[in-house]
Amino acid sequence: VATFDGDGTVTTIGRRILGVTTSAAGTLTLGNSHAYSFTGTTTTWTLPAVSGTTGVIYYIKNRGSGDITLNAAAAANEIYSTSAVNTYTINAGGAIILISDGSFFNVQ
Repeated sequence: VATFDGDGTVTTIGRRILGVTTSAAGTLTLGNSHAYSFTGTTTTWTLPAVSGTTGVIYYIKNRGSGDITLNAAAAANEIYSTSAVNTYTINAGGAIILISDGSFFNVQ
């Protein structure tokens, strides 16, 4: 269970991690943190290559007014929701959890 706290942190099953809040448009390469909160209009974020990320969990919350376009690295089909895709949209107000199994970032 993950909760986004008002101070920009995320609490997940007793583990508290510092989140990154950004309103910047452009490309953000995920990897420096595991919790992201977006507050801008629209943006594109890029996941790292899935290879070597087994067990990595990303929490992404869109508090902005536009969509987040989430891209897999090098246009590979490494994001899995109902099928393997290379891009995933997080609508304004939406949130997702991505869990890597080393082959895919699985959307929860």
